[in-house]
Amino acid sequence: MISSNPQLSAVDVIKNPGFSTLLRRLRSLSWLSFLSGIVLVFGFLREIFVARQFGVSQELDVFIAVFGIYMFLGLQVGNTLEMTVISKWERIPDIDDRRKLVALVIAQVALMMTVAVAIVIAFFDDGFRLLFPDLSESHSGTAMRIMQGLVIGILFSSVAGLLRGVLNTQRIFMPGIIGGAVISLSSILSMVLFSRSVGIYALVIGIITGNAVLLAWYAFLLVKKGVLRLSWRGMSPQILRRFWVAVIIVLAGELLFQVYGLAQRSIASHFETGTISAFYYASSFMLVPLALVVMPLLTVVYPKLAEILSTDRAAGARLLLKYAALLLVFSTVVATLLALFSQELIALVFVGGAFSVQAAEKTGEILAVLCASLPFIAITRLVMYGFYSIADYVTPVIGNLVSVVVLLALAWLVAPVYGVVGLAASIVVASAVATLLMISVLVWKLRRE
Repeated sequence: MISSNPQLSAVDVIKNPGFSTLLRRLRSLSWLSFLSGIVLVFGFLREIFVARQFGVSQELDVFIAVFGIYMFLGLQVGNTLEMTVISKWERIPDIDDRRKLVALVIAQVALMMTVAVAIVIAFFDDGFRLLFPDLSESHSGTAMRIMQGLVIGILFSSVAGLLRGVLNTQRIFMPGIIGGAVISLSSILSMVLFSRSVGIYALVIGIITGNAVLLAWYAFLLVKKGVLRLSWRGMSPQILRRFWVAVIIVLAGELLFQVYGLAQRSIASHFETGTISAFYYASSFMLVPLALVVMPLLTVVYPKLAEILSTDRAAGARLLLKYAALLLVFSTVVATLLALFSQELIALVFVGGAFSVQAAEKTGEILAVLCASLPFIAITRLVMYGFYSIADYVTPVIGNLVSVVVLLALAWLVAPVYGVVGLAASIVVASAVATLLMISVLVWKLRRE
């Protein structure tokens, strides 16, 4: 131990390998947090532009309703591929097999996503009317056009997610961290240039452009690194099968997560116009600390966690406990501050243009309740990474299923009586129940080994 020798000088302490490693980790996390701060700034600017341009309107309600499909087929599929490739990377010892896996999965994902979006568009109109019956018939046409435009963004985003995961295995975190800033900046520029002429479709243009830039950037970095090669001859069927089994299970959980979000939006659509938008702004504000601190931290921790848990469960459990305690303290403090100053913060950031004081009051009321779910959201992400690191892809699926069931049951009982506050409270309770369930199962699994 450094402290056991009173003769050690300050220079000796600084030169100590353990101290140097700690400094390197702190610098790395500080740098990633700084980058996340940039992402946060651009994300705030984007939300301000959206608020000024569209306020809490039915036009934005329609976009957010459709955006959930993009979130699943684009972002969530991409995140699934990212998480799976990280968890599997260390289990594939041969570098050539890794390269072949990436190349073949890119081709397969492109083909499957093309088929998936074609099916979605074919049945979109009927499905949209079923889920959002209170939105007017004229807006279903707008929804269809938004969906058709987002198809390209879905294809780009899903493949980019796979490449982002490969970059993380190479300990290249910066491009993935600032990906959100690229899309936010693209959306802002698109709104500035096109919103007056094409309205809400300017957001669609921004999403497509931002994802195209990210996909090209990630591919360039991996080609330069020598990891991305468009050849898969001699690919082991067993490795490919294991990868896709994991992807399918994880994706089932992500699908349930999107059902969870879709259920929120569908229930919110039964209230007055702008309620979906108000929940959107409140959620975006609440997730700011996740983007700034939690996600950069977990981006660095996940590859390390996957490596440690594959060989030493006890050491992995200690690492999980340390970061869970850190996330709990941080997110609880932030949630308390958001609850106390929700009205003031929403008014300060969003009021202006099409976003009225009345809209700020409604959004702040939702945020004051919804922010109680922040600690559960933060810890759930770490717990999910713990499950993936021990090759358990089923338990997170069950956790997401529980959250959907609890949300629907509570919202059916509470929302008609307490309105939007009741819906927000139902979301909090659903998050808490699912998180506590998954923590219990993970602790049991790690102790059993």
